[in-house]
Amino acid sequence: MQGIALLFFLSAGLQYNDPDPSLWVLVYCSAGGAALVPSGSRWSRAALGFVGCGALVWALTLLPEARGIGLAQMTESMKAYDGRVEIAREAGGLLLVAAGMAVGLLADFRARRNPG
Repeated sequence: MQGIALLFFLSAGLQYNDPDPSLWVLVYCSAGGAALVPSGSRWSRAALGFVGCGALVWALTLLPEARGIGLAQMTESMKAYDGRVEIAREAGGLLLVAAGMAVGLLADFRARRNPG
C-alpha cells in the first residue's frame, strides 16, 4: 500500500493550482495516510473504510451535476470551459480515492485471514 500512498501524496502536491486546494490536499493526504496504516492492524479497516466511504458518497453527490461529460472532455484540456468538466474531474478523483481504499480493505481482509 506504500505505492498507493505515494500516489495520493503526489496528488496532494499537485493541487497548488486548484481553485480550492486546501480541501483537495486534505482529501488526498487523508487517503495517503489511510493507505499507510499497516494491513491487519487495529485501525486499518476503520481508516480505509472511513476515507473510502466518504469519498464514494461525495463522488455520488457530484456525478449528477457532471452528466453528459465524457472522458475526452475531461482530458482534452486542463482549462475547463464548462463547470461540469471540473465537477466531473473532482468526482473522478474521489472515485480513485474510493478505489484505492477498496484495494486497501481487500489487502487488510487477506492479511487478517492469512496472518504471518
